[in-house]
Parts: sequence; C-alpha cells; structure tokens
Amino acid sequence: MHKIAQRLQKLRERMRQEDISAYIIPGTDPFLSEYLPACWNQREYISGFTGSAGKIVVTENDAGLWTDSRYFLQAEKELSNTGIQLFKSGLPETPNLLQWITRLAGEGKAVGLNPLLFSVRDYRQMEKELSAHRITLKSVADFVDAIWIDRPPLPLNKAIVLSDTLTGETVAQKLSRLREHMTAHTLDGYFISSLDEIAWLFNIRGTDIAYNPVCIAYALVTAHDAFLYIHPEKVPEELASHTSITCVTMDAIEDHLKHQVTLAKVGIDPVRLNYGIFKALQQFHTPIEDTSWVSMQKALKNPTELKGIEDAMVKDGVALVRFFMWLEEELSKGNQPGEHAVGVQLNSFRSLQNDFKDDSFSPIAGYQENGAIVHYSAKAESDRKLTCKGIFLLDSGGQYSHGTTDITRTVALGAVPQQAKVDYTLVLKGHLALSHATFPQQTRGDQLDALARQFLWHNNLDYGHGTGHGVGHYLNVHEGPHSIRKEHNPVTLQPGMICSVEPGVYRQGEYGIRIENLVVVTEKETNPFGQFLTFRTLTLFPYDLQLMDTELLTKTEISQINSYHQTVKAQLLPHLSPNEKDWLEKKTRSITTGIYM
Repeated sequence: MHKIAQRLQKLRERMRQEDISAYIIPGTDPFLSEYLPACWNQREYISGFTGSAGKIVVTENDAGLWTDSRYFLQAEKELSNTGIQLFKSGLPETPNLLQWITRLAGEGKAVGLNPLLFSVRDYRQMEKELSAHRITLKSVADFVDAIWIDRPPLPLNKAIVLSDTLTGETVAQKLSRLREHMTAHTLDGYFISSLDEIAWLFNIRGTDIAYNPVCIAYALVTAHDAFLYIHPEKVPEELASHTSITCVTMDAIEDHLKHQVTLAKVGIDPVRLNYGIFKALQQFHTPIEDTSWVSMQKALKNPTELKGIEDAMVKDGVALVRFFMWLEEELSKGNQPGEHAVGVQLNSFRSLQNDFKDDSFSPIAGYQENGAIVHYSAKAESDRKLTCKGIFLLDSGGQYSHGTTDITRTVALGAVPQQAKVDYTLVLKGHLALSHATFPQQTRGDQLDALARQFLWHNNLDYGHGTGHGVGHYLNVHEGPHSIRKEHNPVTLQPGMICSVEPGVYRQGEYGIRIENLVVVTEKETNPFGQFLTFRTLTLFPYDLQLMDTELLTKTEISQINSYHQTVKAQLLPHLSPNEKDWLEKKTRSITTGIYM
C-alpha cells in the first residue's frame, strides 16, 4: 500500500473514534506561517504535496486537496497514486472546499479541525457556512500528531538579538509607538502571534524556519510590560536581560493570561491570530479586533532599513554576475549542470558576500518546460540538465543581516523560438509599465495590477499568480499587508513599502517567463491635484537583451531599459574584476530602435 494511503487509513480510524465525518488540514502552523518548521508540515505528511499554499480534506471514503494556479502542475505530479483528488482553486468548474464537504457530509454530521491552525476569521467563516447546512464545526485534538510516529521536534534554536544600528529603531521606541496606538484605541493590551511581526517588534531573528529568519514565540504588550512567550532554551542572555522585555515560557501561556495579567480590552488581528489562542484569550479578557498595527509599521521601512536593503542589492547583483558568468562558461565547455546543482552554485556565490546568512527561499530554477511550473523545485526525477539552447528561468533571493532580496531573471541559453521573444517582450513591457507608474496617494495594489498585465491581455495571455508582494528587512521574503494582484486588498501603497514587480507568462510543456525586481514606494510630487507616488527600483541586475524583440518596444521603453542598465553598471562595476566588468558591459549595452508612442 502507498505510504500516503496508509496514513490516510490511520487518520480515518481516528476520525471514526471521534465521530468526525471530515477533517481539514491546512498548510500552516499555530502562527499561521506560510513556510513551516518541519514539525508542522502536517499537510505534506498526510498528502505528499509540498507547495506552500493549499488545504486538504479527508472524509471516510474520499480526500481532496485545494491549491491555486501556482501549484497545479506540481500538485498533479505529487498527488499521483495517492488517492487524493486535486481541486484547482479559482477555476469556475471547481467547487470550493466547503461546498464539497457539505455534499459529502450531510446534515447532523461533524467536521473537525485543529483550532490552532486556523485564523479567527477563517474559523468563523467555515462555522457559519457549515451551520447553514446543519453541519457542526468541531475543534478537536491534533489528529495528525496521533499517527505521526517520527514527527520532528519543535526547533529550540537560540534567538538572535539584532543591533539597533541594523534596525534603525530600538525595541523601547517601537513599544512606545505601539502603546501610543493602544492608548488612542483604548486598549489595555495587544496580542501578537505572527512570527515576523514579533521579530520586527522585538528586534530579534531566528533560525527556526528555513529561509525565514524568525523565532517561534507569541507576544503580549501591555501599558507597562512586554511579554515574550518563548521556550526557555531559545532565550540568549542579551534577550533575558533586556529591560523592555519579560520572557515567559510558552508552555505557560494560558496560565499566564489567566492569572498574571488583568486586561479589559486586548487588541488582536483576526486574520493573524489562530482560533485556539483566541478562545483562551476570550476566557479572561475582551478581544478587540482590528488590522495589525505591527504589520503595517513593519512594512514601512525606515531609512536605516532601506539603506541596508540597498546594500544587499549590490552584494546580490555582484553574486549574480559571477553566477551567470560561471553558467555561460560551463555551457561553453560542453558541461551540463542540473537545475538543482545550479541553485547550489548560486548559493555558493552569494555566501561569499559579507553578511550573507541564507537563501531567502528555495531557488526556483526551471529549464525549458520546467520553467512553466510557477513554484518549481528540482527533484531527482525532474532535474533537467541545462544545455546551450532554450530558456532558463531563475527565481532566487538572499538573506543578508541588513536586508532581503528576491529577483527573477529569464535568460536565453541559446537559440529560442520567435514566440518566446514575443512573450518575453510582452512581459517586460508590463514590468516596465508598473515599475514606472505614477499614482495618487491612497492607491491600492489591485488598482495597479492591470498595468503589468495589459500587454499580455492584448494578446489573449495572462498569468495566475499575483504581480507583487511585500518583502521584509532581513525577514520573510513574502510579507503583507500590501500586495499587487487582481484580488481586492484594502491596504493602500505608502512610501517606504517594498514590493516585488513580477509579471510572467507560462506555456505548459514549453517554457516559463517571469521578470522580477523589488521596488520601493516613494513620494514623487505634491500639487493642487494631491500627493503623487511612484516606485524606485532597488534590484540590480540586467534584463536579457537576447530575448527582447525591440520592434515591439516603444522609444520610452527602450530609454527605460537603457537607463536601468546604466544604474546597474554604476552600482556594480566598482565591485567587479576586469573580466566581470567586461561581461557586465556587454549585458548592459545600449539598445536602439523601438516604435514611437
């Protein structure tokens, strides 16, 4: 029997014992993280699916996984022969998770889940929809833990305390600003559960989750105290002795909330707090719900953070120059490095840069048809050898002690079809249009998304992922609350926010194309019509001139490309050897032609 089928069988036995008709397993942890420590990879354990987004439902006789378009191709491969059906979220013919459950469960049945793995908002929404069909949503024990014999332990790595010279603001200053917010909203306390928000507020980092420098903890801030709920083994001396922070063992969180603090009103974010902790808080205090103040402040980078990120971009650009030079030399010698080996090699070039800590995510190195898998990860059975032809997509990033990077470049390794050049140029045109946009204050990301898609739409093309996400300062490579995507997001873009700009197009079985830079929202002009904002590009590495069809570019776009390449040269050349300088000069040579528009 397939190992996944065995695990599903054991899970169903536990469900029958508890009289549960369906059990929902999300791909998250009690902190509602996108990327997880190994001990919380429950969805992967029970299904074999390794993507970062999706939920699985197991019933007595069926099982289904819902995920978005980034993972359709990946999920089809990973779910093969498991008995788990793939449901492609967002397609008109796909029933949503709750619709499927109500059809199979029937009135009077119970649906179970671990309340620590669902936000307050999501739990309430599911409870409301299921109750309309007379189905009970039931908080139950961790069923997966009961069958996961070799489950990895919770990481107990020491937290890392950052210097104020890296963060630009002390913990005391951040806590003072939070308390001002609390006073203005008549709050006695503020509970924080998102790991990156805790890392930012307390100027700590960690190594508990691969690529995301966060430390597992919860936090509660009151008018006079700041409690960090954290396992004692994780507390270094400089954190234990910090005058602004009191460390409390995480295992005692419920007792501490009940007996050690008396608070009338506690601020929480129902999108970021899990339902289990919410219910514990609700027993002893009155939760007041609002969008996380910490999330917004973290997104608004201060001058020190911006300078650190700019320095990281220079180091990253130098590493990428050396990597792509190496790749070209390998191919010219007749060598054929694999996709996985290429990612390892890129990491080695980044690791030579001062202050490099880790990749900011697992590199997405997709050659030819593998590039069409949006979040592709090379496995032994799929690892393609690169040769001197076709298209290579590389999405990667680095964590430096003063900044986080994320860049995608698509390059021609040799001859490519004309269709690929047209596709690349259409993506590039959208990338440039959004990167150079001017927009009034109070503009949302979903109001700008079409700028990046317009040229693809004109040619009956599109892509299924968002166009832009926030990026942390030596923190998570994906952060909110802002975004640029089709779906409505009420958060407006504000000066200091960093965002990716990454349109793409993917032809299944042929190739994928994506171009990504990081930009920062900046003030442009204030006049009688209001305050206007724009983006300033931070990423420093050339676009691929070989893939451009310059006849499709306007004179303005040609000028934008040439200007960007001049900036890349000015920033990177002082750090390169003579051979590296020659290489970069060729990759950033001025281009001409273009149509007048």
